[in-house]
Amino acid sequence: MTKTTKTAWFKAKRHEGVTLPSGTVVTVEIPNLSLMLKTGQLPNALVEAAVTQQNAAAKGDASITREMIEEQWDYYAFLVSKTVVEPSITPEEVAEIPAEDIEMLVEIATRQRDMDAVYRHLSGLDTQDSFRQFRGLATSFADMDNV
Repeated sequence: MTKTTKTAWFKAKRHEGVTLPSGTVVTVEIPNLSLMLKTGQLPNALVEAAVTQQNAAAKGDASITREMIEEQWDYYAFLVSKTVVEPSITPEEVAEIPAEDIEMLVEIATRQRDMDAVYRHLSGLDTQDSFRQFRGLATSFADMDNV
C-alpha cells in the first residue's frame, strides 16, 4: 500500500465522472455541512431546514409534512449548487435540473448515498475486489456486461 501525500488527500474531495439518473455526468464535491454551519457559509434562513432534513434522515422519520417539503426546496437548491462543481450552477438554476438528479445529488451531499446512478463508488472503491464483494456487486466491470 502506497502512502498518500497531503496534497493528494486534499484533492480527493473532488469526484469526477459522477453519472446522474438522467445520464448527465458531473463533477461533485461533497459539502462539509457541519463546517459550513459553523463558519456561517450556510445562510441562517436555511439552517432550520438543514437541521430538520438531517434529523429526519438520521431517524428514518416518515412524518414529513407538506410544509417541511416546501421549506426544503431552498435548502436543496443551495446544497445542489454547492455540491456540483462542474458544470457550475447557481441555486436559481437548480429548478431546471431533472428532479431525479436533484434527489440523487441531495442524497450524495447528505451522505445517504456513495454510489452514482451506474453503481460506481464516488471515490473509486468499486474498482477494488474487496469492496465489490462486500457490496454484493459483480466481481469486475466485465461481469456487469452479462447482468
